[in-house]
Amino acid sequence: MSLVRSIQDLLPNEHILNFHAGRPVVPAWLGDDLKLIMGAGDITHGVPDVQRLSQFDVFVCQPWDVEGSLRENVLYLLSHYPKQKVVCFLDVQKKAQVDTFCELFTNRFTVVESDGSHTPHLSISCLERVLKVGGTATNLFEKGGAVSTEFDLMKLLQKEVREINGDVVGDLLTTTRLLEYNNPATKENVIEMYRFALKRLIFVKGQENAFVKVTWADLPVENDEITLNVHKLALAILLMYDPLPPTLRGVFGKNRRLSDPDREFLDIVVTKVAAGGGSRKKRKTRKSKKSVKASR
Repeated sequence: MSLVRSIQDLLPNEHILNFHAGRPVVPAWLGDDLKLIMGAGDITHGVPDVQRLSQFDVFVCQPWDVEGSLRENVLYLLSHYPKQKVVCFLDVQKKAQVDTFCELFTNRFTVVESDGSHTPHLSISCLERVLKVGGTATNLFEKGGAVSTEFDLMKLLQKEVREINGDVVGDLLTTTRLLEYNNPATKENVIEMYRFALKRLIFVKGQENAFVKVTWADLPVENDEITLNVHKLALAILLMYDPLPPTLRGVFGKNRRLSDPDREFLDIVVTKVAAGGGSRKKRKTRKSKKSVKASR
């Protein structure tokens, strides 16, 4: 992908890191205690992204332009934050680009967030590399726009299948909305089915992945609608398909994001810890009768 024409006259520029063109050079002045926002830097929502999200240092987006929006963002960044911030053009679907990004920014981010739900997100393995010890990441998964039946989603929660309707089950599909029901009795029955399935999933998978703290009370299922969105299912997705490594610890609960501090979200907040900073819970083992007698 080549850069759009609207900013060609501004290049080359050390504030623009284009991963589509190969390995860019990260300027020395950028520092190491950085805040990263995914899916921002190319659009204007009344004001340019880089102005609206000025608390961040690194903006990751695609080099797309909507009626001059990319140029407006770049010009604002250059005039207001010289030698302070950068915009990165990165395709998260391209492994080579993501690997290069992770290498260049290893252990450099104190905060990683995504701007909204339909934006590019980094994988758990990449987050582990780019976060500093003590750094946090939230809004980890992209919210899907799919609509599913209760039968398909129940099979997913029960882990009977890994593919539904030809799509690989993962974080995108499992953020599907359920079909609405007009019959209140049927609606309540379906809600109770999901309560049971999610509760069982948390119990079973929670035993296997000790690096996410959660209780059933942390995962409410709304009574007024049958909608299991990214905030409700993110934990289940994480536990089922992308377990956290020992250096990442997750807490699920209410959270205010740096990108949207006035709103409260149900989020997984992942924090990077030093290697060896804790271990999984050891299972209790029963002593044999012989060993008990020998110890007396």
